[in-house]
Amino acid sequence: MSIFSEDIDDHEDTEEMTGTSLEPYQFEPIDANASDTDRLTEDESSSDEELLGKLPNDMSWCHCGNCKMMPTRRECICCCSVGEVVEKMEEIGASCITESEGFDAVCLNQWVLLTAYYQYRQQYGKYKESIHEQYRFTSYRQLTRWCWGWL
Repeated sequence: MSIFSEDIDDHEDTEEMTGTSLEPYQFEPIDANASDTDRLTEDESSSDEELLGKLPNDMSWCHCGNCKMMPTRRECICCCSVGEVVEKMEEIGASCITESEGFDAVCLNQWVLLTAYYQYRQQYGKYKESIHEQYRFTSYRQLTRWCWGWL
């Protein structure tokens, strides 16, 4: 089957090609208006105090030296803690993913982000947030595609 086949959008053909069934909205961002406790799964039944406690003075989770304190413990993740990102850093010879020329080109260049957003919009429809949130969302998708190779 050619990748340029007219049947490429057919669900059965896509499932046959990838070996998995499609699940809509599987990789969409979490609702920004949801509270941190709404975002937790049953396995992460921590209280807000536990999530927010100990964070202001504790940066021990950062191994690259470039991380910033985030509002919740759950969001405090260093690039050195994610296997696929570490593999990409080793490939490009960087101690932090943000120090690479590739990161700037793939995740921060406004023209690349705009073009990637057009692809997203064509496939899923308009992302109904501010332009800054749109670029941030697209940048997250670009980083994911760059490090994992797919979304």
